[in-house]
Amino acid sequence: HENPLVVERFRHVARTAWWLAGRDDLDAAIIRTAWDRRDLDTGLETEPGVVPEFVAQIAGYLRSPQVNDGLHALVDVGAATLDVATFNVVLPRDGNSAPRIPIFFSAVKPLGTHFLSHRRHANLGLELVWDDATPIEAAAEFARRHGKDPEAIDGIDAVFAREVAHCIAGVMDGTRTSTRGDPRSSAWREGLPIFVTGGGAACDVYRRALRESEAAVKVRLEQSTRFRFVEMDPARATSADVDPTAATRLTVAIGLTEDTEDIARIVPHRDIEPITRSARERVDHTELYGDR
Repeated sequence: HENPLVVERFRHVARTAWWLAGRDDLDAAIIRTAWDRRDLDTGLETEPGVVPEFVAQIAGYLRSPQVNDGLHALVDVGAATLDVATFNVVLPRDGNSAPRIPIFFSAVKPLGTHFLSHRRHANLGLELVWDDATPIEAAAEFARRHGKDPEAIDGIDAVFAREVAHCIAGVMDGTRTSTRGDPRSSAWREGLPIFVTGGGAACDVYRRALRESEAAVKVRLEQSTRFRFVEMDPARATSADVDPTAATRLTVAIGLTEDTEDIARIVPHRDIEPITRSARERVDHTELYGDR
């Protein structure tokens, strides 16, 4: 979302894929020919939309009664990556337009559940075989199944959680200290709304990392701040039969059923002007009430 060339490349991928999806005779030559063309008639009324993944994840929140203006954060724990972002929600005053989402800072690191599993197996000398689609086991259960010392696994998890916490805290620090962040947001005092999403969101290792990053922010601020976790359950309105543990996986899919321009207007970090808040000029008592 920060690079217009990358955004356009994704649009081209979507146009080409849509056009190819209607063909029965796919082969490498046809795919290459379609990719090289810039005049494909997709039959779509509008160009395919491209939005940051986290914006699709919070589409339901932006339309819910619990939505609030101001600073928010999102931590998405995927199989491959840990994605962290801070952003503002600017709600429209007229009620007819989409919210604006200025994106302050973000990070994408190879710290997803796949790499946690790899770290456990490699450090314990186990065969590097596991199923990335299954939930990460708690340390005690992993130890019991593999006949290993629970403390050894907890030590591996602690180091990994520290790396995750460092990533999260780094994004928070940039937002808290940079003029292109939101250093004066009331969220630093009243509690930062944060979404935790993705297939690994329920894993204890990432929950530990969130607690550590919250503690780090408190130390840097020298005040008692906290993370206010925002619960999202988009599946509830869709089906009562959806497993709650799978609900977070549906947030992106449901969000992407919306038209891009109806979800939010994205403001990339490069387009954000430094935030300044002028001090309120103090008015003398006699100017308001006279000398009486």
